[in-house]
Amino acid sequence: LSLSLSLKTNYRSRGYFSFWSSLLSDTTTSAAVASSTAVDRLVAHLLPLATAAAPANTTLVGAEWWTHSRPLGRNIGHQLHFDMDERFLHHGIVRHPVVSTVVYLSDAPGGATLVLDQGFTDTEFAHRGWVASAERDSVLMFQGDRLHGVLPANLASSPPPTSHRLTLMIGWWAKKQLPAQKQQKEKQQQQ
Repeated sequence: LSLSLSLKTNYRSRGYFSFWSSLLSDTTTSAAVASSTAVDRLVAHLLPLATAAAPANTTLVGAEWWTHSRPLGRNIGHQLHFDMDERFLHHGIVRHPVVSTVVYLSDAPGGATLVLDQGFTDTEFAHRGWVASAERDSVLMFQGDRLHGVLPANLASSPPPTSHRLTLMIGWWAKKQLPAQKQQKEKQQQQ
């Protein structure tokens, strides 16, 4: 990781980082699409699906994205968790994206994604769950406040660790759920 990227993302102190794609500007013009990144083009392509997956009358304003890379043979899964803006937890504020998305980018076999019907504020444990296998070029979308994780891969049948399981995660945010720092960036972009 380069020093400049590390400083911009605060990666060394947090151990992770994410990027932001605004949905407020016109990303549908051919000039905007041509000058955007591959992830921005994918976000624009998936936006109609994310909009359909969001609750009625919800306006999506941004897509927060990050990647996960797991070496084959060492894919022991990823703990169950809720997607959220963790910077507000110490203030007692919990914010979730409206829709969470997993885009499977590699041919590498890996653990399936498990999504449970348990929300962050639910008082009962999950009653149902859905399993999505990790297949290249497939997309999984689910309610952003649902408990989810990655099941361990079948290590006995995995090939030697010569490649990685690569996924792109996208959290789709609506204005009312938009993290405060991102709200400031959006206001600056509108001016």
